Amino acid sequence: MKHLKSSKLWDCQSFWLIFFWAGFLVILSFQEPYWRAGKQYADIIKELRELGFSDKQIDSIFSDPRIRLHPDLVQKSKGVNVPSLISSNSRLLSQESVARGKKFLEENREFLEKIESKYGVEKEAIVAILRIETDFGKYLGEYYAFNIFNSVVFYTDSGFYRYEWAKKELISLIKLSQLSQREKFDYLGIRSSSAGAIGLAQFLPSSYLQFAVDGNGDGKINLFEVEDSIESIANYLKESGWQKNRNKAIWRYNPDEHYVEGVNVYAQKLKEADK
Repeated sequence: MKHLKSSKLWDCQSFWLIFFWAGFLVILSFQEPYWRAGKQYADIIKELRELGFSDKQIDSIFSDPRIRLHPDLVQKSKGVNVPSLISSNSRLLSQESVARGKKFLEENREFLEKIESKYGVEKEAIVAILRIETDFGKYLGEYYAFNIFNSVVFYTDSGFYRYEWAKKELISLIKLSQLSQREKFDYLGIRSSSAGAIGLAQFLPSSYLQFAVDGNGDGKINLFEVEDSIESIANYLKESGWQKNRNKAIWRYNPDEHYVEGVNVYAQKLKEADK
C-alpha cells in the first residue's frame, strides 16, 4: 500500500511538472526573440532595413544556430595592457622570427616591390605588420567575428562607446555580404580574433569596406589571401598619412605605442638582413 501511494504521488507530481514546463514553453513561444525585444538592437534593425534587408532576412540572420554569446570576452576587452613587442624576452625579434620574415619577403618580393612603388609604403613595414598580426597567416583567430560584435551589442547598453563600435562593425560585417555576393561571403562563418579582426591583415569589417583591395586581380577581395592582404595594408597606411607621418599611420592601424615600435624595429631588422 505504501508503495502504491508513493507511486500515485509521483504520478501526480510528474503531471504537474510536465504541465508547468508545457505552460512555460507556450509562454516562451509568444515572447519576442532577443534581437526584437532588446532595445540595443532597434538601431541595428533600422539600419539593416535601410540597406534593403527584409524582416524575414533579419530574423534569419539573428536566429542562426551558429550564433554564440561570449560574455567573458566582453569583460576581458575592457582595458587590456599590450606588452612591449621588442623586450628582451619577445619572440618578435628572435633570429628565427626575423628569418621567417626575410623568407616571406623573398617569396613575395616582386609583388611587394610593385606595391611599394604604387603606394609609397615600405615593403618591410607591410611584412612586419603581417608578422605581428597573424604570423603570416598562421594564427587567424579561433572565434567568429559575428559572435564577437553581437556579444558586445547584447551585453552593452546602447549609447556607450563600445556599443556604438560593435554596432558599426556588426552592420559592416553584414553589409559585406551584399557587396560580395559572387564570393559568397559568409558573415556568420568568418573566423576572427577575439576583437573581431579578420584575415591575414586583421582588418575590422569597417576597415575591410573602406581599405581592402583586390591585390591578385581575380575580381574578389579576400583578406585570407596574401596578395590581397599586402595591397590592402599598403592602401590603409597610405590613406592614413604614411607619407607625412609613418608612425601616425601605423598607430591608426593599431593604436598602441608598443605596436608602432614593434613594426618599426622589425622592419629595420628585415632591412639589415636584406643587405
